[in-house]
Amino acid sequence: MSNQESNPGCLGRLLQLLAGGGAAGKGAGSVDGPWPYRRRKYLLSRAEFSFFRVLQGVAVENDWVVCPKVNLNDLLLLEKGTENRMAWLNKINRKHADFVLCDAQTMQPVMVVELDDKSHQSASAQKRDADKDRALAAADLPIVRIPAAKGYEPATLRDQLAAAFA
Repeated sequence: MSNQESNPGCLGRLLQLLAGGGAAGKGAGSVDGPWPYRRRKYLLSRAEFSFFRVLQGVAVENDWVVCPKVNLNDLLLLEKGTENRMAWLNKINRKHADFVLCDAQTMQPVMVVELDDKSHQSASAQKRDADKDRALAAADLPIVRIPAAKGYEPATLRDQLAAAFA
């Protein structure tokens, strides 16, 4: 093999990357072989699914669709002309809303519902929650936080959602 074939140079390397050739050889970021993914057994935890079933009943009464685990990047848009776009995007990157209630006729998001368990008690989790709350408030999207429980009373949940929606 000639030196040119083993070392494509800067332009050749850039063209390899743009063409999807990945890293030359086994460098950083290079992967090959069978893809190591497996399907999750369940999309929602037991607690989330228990809450989802009650939330679904309340949502249907209000002509809402319940969407679980929605990425904030799919829910929020930056204002046009925002400076430091990447810094603002990073504030919501890899974060999700537990449940998003959408208008059943338009799929317009109308409210976010967070199910808060013990994991939300740490200082770092509270900071993440506060950032999420601020981002949703800036987008004028109401959020209601429901403490995780062994069971949920539909009438109580209905009242909590109505208060947040008003």
